[in-house]
Amino acid sequence: MAYLPKTSRNWRDIFGPICPFAVTTSFGSTTDRDTTTQTVTVPGAAVGDFCFIFCDLPQAKVQVSGEVTAANTVTLTAAILNNGGGAVNPTDYKLHGFVAKKAGSWGGLL
Repeated sequence: MAYLPKTSRNWRDIFGPICPFAVTTSFGSTTDRDTTTQTVTVPGAAVGDFCFIFCDLPQAKVQVSGEVTAANTVTLTAAILNNGGGAVNPTDYKLHGFVAKKAGSWGGLL
């Protein structure tokens, strides 16, 4: 069962400041059901922060996620989900995202 707080919460109760970023990236040719990574410098990012990614990929069957893996570093991971269709070569595209800092005890949720 999901935990529902007794009072309403908003973004600022749970997250602190954000560190936005934008990057043009290409992951290169990747085989079906494989992943490839690329790192991006995001000033202010710290391990344990949350990473949100927004992208409009020109190719279908590519899923991108991000994780803060070191101070000021976000590792982007592209997963190829081509269902046996062979390698995919994601071309250069613009990717936007932000890192959200945790606010204290998450506004009393923890």
